[in-house]
Amino acid sequence: MCSGNPGTTALPGWPQYRSDQPYTVDIGPDVRSTTADRQEEFALWR
Repeated sequence: MCSGNPGTTALPGWPQYRSDQPYTVDIGPDVRSTTADRQEEFALWR
Protein backbone atom coordinates (compact mmCIF):
# COMPACT_ATOMS: atom_id res chain seq x y z
CA MET A 1 0.00 0.00 0.00
CA CYS A 2 1.13 3.54 -0.54
CA SER A 3 1.87 5.69 2.49
CA GLY A 4 -1.02 7.98 1.57
CA ASN A 5 -3.63 5.27 2.17
CA PRO A 6 -6.34 6.45 4.64
CA GLY A 7 -5.91 3.14 6.47
CA THR A 8 -2.48 4.22 7.67
CA THR A 9 -3.61 7.47 9.26
CA ALA A 10 -4.94 8.26 12.72
CA LEU A 11 -7.51 10.96 13.32
CA PRO A 12 -8.24 12.76 16.63
CA GLY A 13 -11.00 10.95 18.50
CA TRP A 14 -10.58 7.73 16.49
CA PRO A 15 -8.48 4.67 17.34
CA GLN A 16 -5.30 4.07 15.35
CA TYR A 17 -6.26 2.52 12.03
CA ARG A 18 -4.57 -0.73 11.12
CA SER A 19 -2.35 -0.20 8.10
CA ASP A 20 -3.16 -3.67 6.72
CA GLN A 21 -6.94 -3.17 6.70
CA PRO A 22 -9.37 -0.55 5.42
CA TYR A 23 -10.59 1.59 8.33
CA THR A 24 -14.16 0.68 7.44
CA VAL A 25 -13.47 -2.87 8.62
CA ASP A 26 -12.46 -1.64 12.08
CA ILE A 27 -15.01 1.10 12.72
CA GLY A 28 -17.75 0.32 10.19
CA PRO A 29 -19.91 -1.94 12.41
CA ASP A 30 -19.56 0.41 15.40
CA VAL A 31 -20.55 3.44 13.36
CA ARG A 32 -23.54 1.71 11.77
CA SER A 33 -24.82 0.27 15.04
CA THR A 34 -24.39 3.59 16.83
CA THR A 35 -26.14 5.44 14.03
CA ALA A 36 -29.00 2.93 14.03
CA ASP A 37 -29.39 3.29 17.80
CA ARG A 38 -29.43 7.08 17.53
CA GLN A 39 -31.99 7.04 14.74
CA GLU A 40 -34.20 4.62 16.65
CA GLU A 41 -33.87 6.64 19.84
CA PHE A 42 -34.63 9.84 17.95
CA ALA A 43 -37.68 8.23 16.36
CA LEU A 44 -39.07 7.46 19.82
CA TRP A 45 -38.95 11.15 20.69
CA ARG A 46 -40.67 12.32 17.52
